[in-house]
Amino acid sequence: MGDKEQARWKRAGQDFAKEHRDTFGLLVSGGVAGSVAKTLTAPLSRLTILFQVHSMVTTKPHAPQYAESLSSGLRKVLGEEGFLAFW
Repeated sequence: MGDKEQARWKRAGQDFAKEHRDTFGLLVSGGVAGSVAKTLTAPLSRLTILFQVHSMVTTKPHAPQYAESLSSGLRKVLGEEGFLAFW
């Protein structure tokens, strides 16, 4: 292999590394953004599931709901199960 060919391969390798470094950065930032979003919305997802399941289990029309509102549902979970129950 001549010097020119080696230099060409070296430049190609550097370009390839630079391109993949950018791709890796985007992949990591997307993963972090998704993790943060999922962590922040988990409490609301938990309450949604509790409201849905409780309404399916309750067969009597006069039976009480799980909670009257979102805030009362938050207080009920926090009081009965603790803060970590949201996740």
